[in-house]
Amino acid sequence: MLRKSHKFLIWPKVASIILFISDGAYAADLTIRIDNMDSNVGQVVVAIFDSDEGFLKQPIREDFITTDKNEVVFAFKDIIPGDYAISAFHDRNANGKLDTNFLGIPNEPFGFSNNPKILFGPPSFTQSKINILDQDISLNMRLHSF
Repeated sequence: MLRKSHKFLIWPKVASIILFISDGAYAADLTIRIDNMDSNVGQVVVAIFDSDEGFLKQPIREDFITTDKNEVVFAFKDIIPGDYAISAFHDRNANGKLDTNFLGIPNEPFGFSNNPKILFGPPSFTQSKINILDQDISLNMRLHSF
């Protein structure tokens, strides 16, 4: 029989093993479809953000697809449940960045989760926020141009 002091040393190890084993059990797959592209050149870049502070600065996941058609589908695996905002843009010249004019207005089509109305500047994290639970989710995003 274990002495009482040894029991307390075992429980943190057991708890960490349980968390490690169950970590993937609560993850979801996220599918993002963008089907209103106005051309089939370049690439489409999608970024996922998990906080207001990091929104449009520090994505937790990012991917791009070189396109040859007017629709792209992204598949992100094992997204842990939580609040996220997603941005996308059609990088027509494939330079890896959203090109803008001298006023900072995008020259390339762009979009956000929830398809918020774009007026002056990008939407906030809250306007673009989606909640991912432990079930797979599909999103349709629209790209906008000025």
